[in-house]
Amino acid sequence: LKQQVNEFDPLSFIQPAKILGALSSVTGLLGSSVLILLFMLFILASHGQFMSKIENAFPPSESFHLKKMVQNIDSRVRTYLLTTLLINTVAAVTMLVVLVIFGVDLALLWSILTFLLMFIPSIGSIFAISMPIVVAFLQFDSIGTPIIIAIIVIVSQVLIGSYISPKVM
Repeated sequence: LKQQVNEFDPLSFIQPAKILGALSSVTGLLGSSVLILLFMLFILASHGQFMSKIENAFPPSESFHLKKMVQNIDSRVRTYLLTTLLINTVAAVTMLVVLVIFGVDLALLWSILTFLLMFIPSIGSIFAISMPIVVAFLQFDSIGTPIIIAIIVIVSQVLIGSYISPKVM
Protein backbone atom coordinates (compact mmCIF):
# COMPACT_ATOMS: atom_id res chain seq x y z
CA LEU A 1 0.00 0.00 0.00
CA LYS A 2 2.86 2.36 0.82
CA GLN A 3 4.46 1.62 -2.54
CA GLN A 4 1.21 2.39 -4.38
CA VAL A 5 0.77 5.64 -2.44
CA ASN A 6 4.35 6.69 -3.26
CA GLU A 7 3.93 5.85 -6.97
CA PHE A 8 0.55 7.60 -7.26
CA ASP A 9 0.72 10.58 -9.63
CA PRO A 10 -2.38 12.80 -9.53
CA LEU A 11 -1.20 14.66 -12.62
CA SER A 12 -1.65 11.52 -14.70
CA PHE A 13 -5.42 12.03 -14.42
CA ILE A 14 -5.24 15.57 -15.75
CA GLN A 15 -5.48 15.50 -19.53
CA PRO A 16 -6.15 18.82 -21.27
CA ALA A 17 -8.28 17.27 -24.02
CA LYS A 18 -10.64 15.64 -21.51
CA ILE A 19 -10.86 18.79 -19.40
CA LEU A 20 -11.65 20.92 -22.46
CA GLY A 21 -14.25 18.42 -23.62
CA ALA A 22 -15.94 18.42 -20.22
CA LEU A 23 -15.90 22.22 -20.05
CA SER A 24 -17.31 22.42 -23.56
CA SER A 25 -20.15 20.09 -22.64
CA VAL A 26 -20.95 21.99 -19.45
CA THR A 27 -20.90 25.40 -21.16
CA GLY A 28 -23.05 24.06 -24.01
CA LEU A 29 -25.58 22.72 -21.52
CA LEU A 30 -25.62 25.97 -19.57
CA GLY A 31 -25.93 28.04 -22.74
CA SER A 32 -28.83 25.93 -24.00
CA SER A 33 -30.53 26.14 -20.62
CA VAL A 34 -30.23 29.92 -20.54
CA LEU A 35 -31.65 30.21 -24.07
CA ILE A 36 -34.57 27.95 -23.21
CA LEU A 37 -35.24 29.98 -20.06
CA LEU A 38 -35.16 33.26 -22.01
CA PHE A 39 -37.49 31.93 -24.72
CA MET A 40 -39.85 30.62 -22.07
CA LEU A 41 -39.88 33.99 -20.28
CA PHE A 42 -40.62 35.85 -23.53
CA ILE A 43 -43.41 33.43 -24.41
CA LEU A 44 -44.96 33.69 -20.95
CA ALA A 45 -44.62 37.47 -20.87
CA SER A 46 -46.42 37.97 -24.17
CA HIS A 47 -48.96 35.14 -23.89
CA GLY A 48 -51.98 37.30 -23.10
CA GLN A 49 -51.13 39.89 -25.74
CA PHE A 50 -50.21 37.59 -28.58
CA MET A 51 -53.65 37.51 -30.17
CA SER A 52 -53.98 41.30 -30.08
CA LYS A 53 -50.52 41.59 -31.63
CA ILE A 54 -51.65 39.36 -34.50
CA GLU A 55 -54.76 41.50 -35.00
CA ASN A 56 -52.66 44.68 -35.09
CA ALA A 57 -49.99 43.24 -37.39
CA PHE A 58 -52.22 41.76 -40.11
CA PRO A 59 -55.38 42.71 -41.93
CA PRO A 60 -58.59 41.14 -40.51
CA SER A 61 -58.89 38.45 -43.21
CA GLU A 62 -55.33 37.19 -42.61
CA SER A 63 -55.33 37.63 -38.85
CA PHE A 64 -58.43 35.41 -38.52
CA HIS A 65 -56.65 32.43 -40.13
CA LEU A 66 -53.43 33.08 -38.23
CA LYS A 67 -55.28 33.30 -34.91
CA LYS A 68 -57.02 29.99 -35.66
CA MET A 69 -53.65 28.40 -36.41
CA VAL A 70 -52.10 29.71 -33.19
CA GLN A 71 -55.11 28.51 -31.16
CA ASN A 72 -54.81 25.07 -32.78
CA ILE A 73 -51.10 24.88 -31.96
CA ASP A 74 -51.75 26.04 -28.40
CA SER A 75 -54.48 23.43 -27.96
CA ARG A 76 -52.29 20.61 -29.29
CA VAL A 77 -49.31 21.60 -27.13
CA ARG A 78 -51.52 21.73 -24.03
CA THR A 79 -52.97 18.30 -24.88
CA TYR A 80 -49.49 16.86 -25.38
CA LEU A 81 -48.23 18.27 -22.07
CA LEU A 82 -51.30 17.03 -20.20
CA THR A 83 -50.96 13.57 -21.74
CA THR A 84 -47.25 13.45 -20.90
CA LEU A 85 -48.04 14.53 -17.35
CA LEU A 86 -50.59 11.74 -17.04
CA ILE A 87 -48.25 9.08 -18.45
CA ASN A 88 -45.39 10.20 -16.19
CA THR A 89 -47.74 10.02 -13.20
CA VAL A 90 -48.70 6.46 -14.10
CA ALA A 91 -45.01 5.53 -14.44
CA ALA A 92 -44.20 7.12 -11.07
CA VAL A 93 -47.10 5.43 -9.27
CA THR A 94 -46.16 2.08 -10.81
CA MET A 95 -42.57 2.54 -9.63
CA LEU A 96 -43.76 3.51 -6.14
CA VAL A 97 -46.05 0.47 -5.83
CA VAL A 98 -43.37 -1.99 -6.95
CA LEU A 99 -40.69 -0.51 -4.69
CA VAL A 100 -42.98 -0.30 -1.65
CA ILE A 101 -44.14 -3.91 -2.12
CA PHE A 102 -40.52 -5.10 -2.05
CA GLY A 103 -39.46 -2.64 0.67
CA VAL A 104 -36.80 -0.78 -1.31
CA ASP A 105 -35.37 2.19 0.57
CA LEU A 106 -36.41 5.69 -0.53
CA ALA A 107 -39.26 4.40 -2.70
CA LEU A 108 -41.02 7.77 -2.70
CA LEU A 109 -37.85 9.55 -3.83
CA TRP A 110 -37.38 7.10 -6.73
CA SER A 111 -41.01 7.59 -7.67
CA ILE A 112 -40.69 11.38 -7.75
CA LEU A 113 -37.47 11.13 -9.75
CA THR A 114 -39.19 8.75 -12.16
CA PHE A 115 -41.95 11.30 -12.68
CA LEU A 116 -39.45 14.08 -13.37
CA LEU A 117 -36.96 12.08 -15.42
CA MET A 118 -39.64 10.70 -17.73
CA PHE A 119 -39.98 14.22 -19.17
CA ILE A 120 -36.50 13.76 -20.68
CA PRO A 121 -36.92 11.80 -23.91
CA SER A 122 -34.99 8.52 -24.34
CA ILE A 123 -32.41 8.75 -21.55
CA GLY A 124 -34.71 9.92 -18.75
CA SER A 125 -36.42 6.57 -18.43
CA ILE A 126 -33.07 4.77 -18.36
CA PHE A 127 -31.93 6.81 -15.36
CA ALA A 128 -35.35 6.44 -13.74
CA ILE A 129 -35.09 2.66 -13.98
CA SER A 130 -31.40 2.19 -13.17
CA MET A 131 -31.15 4.13 -9.92
CA PRO A 132 -33.71 2.14 -7.87
CA ILE A 133 -32.38 -1.11 -9.32
CA VAL A 134 -28.86 -0.26 -8.15
CA VAL A 135 -30.21 0.61 -4.70
CA ALA A 136 -32.09 -2.71 -4.58
CA PHE A 137 -28.88 -4.62 -5.38
CA LEU A 138 -27.05 -2.70 -2.65
CA GLN A 139 -29.85 -3.04 -0.11
CA PHE A 140 -30.66 -6.76 -0.24
CA ASP A 141 -28.28 -9.52 0.78
CA SER A 142 -29.61 -12.07 -1.67
CA ILE A 143 -29.47 -11.56 -5.42
CA GLY A 144 -32.92 -13.00 -6.15
CA THR A 145 -35.01 -10.11 -4.82
CA PRO A 146 -33.13 -7.39 -6.72
CA ILE A 147 -33.35 -9.41 -9.94
CA ILE A 148 -37.12 -9.78 -9.52
CA ILE A 149 -37.39 -6.04 -8.78
CA ALA A 150 -35.27 -5.24 -11.84
CA ILE A 151 -37.40 -7.43 -14.10
CA ILE A 152 -40.69 -5.96 -12.82
CA VAL A 153 -39.45 -2.35 -12.99
CA ILE A 154 -37.95 -2.73 -16.46
CA VAL A 155 -40.97 -4.55 -17.90
CA SER A 156 -43.45 -2.09 -16.40
CA GLN A 157 -41.53 0.99 -17.56
CA VAL A 158 -40.95 -0.44 -21.03
CA LEU A 159 -44.66 -1.24 -21.31
CA ILE A 160 -45.57 2.29 -20.24
CA GLY A 161 -42.95 3.98 -22.43
CA SER A 162 -43.13 1.81 -25.53
CA TYR A 163 -46.72 0.59 -25.64
CA ILE A 164 -49.10 2.65 -23.50
CA SER A 165 -47.54 6.07 -24.18
CA PRO A 166 -47.62 5.82 -27.98
CA LYS A 167 -51.19 4.46 -27.90
CA VAL A 168 -52.37 7.34 -25.70
CA MET A 169 -50.48 9.96 -27.72
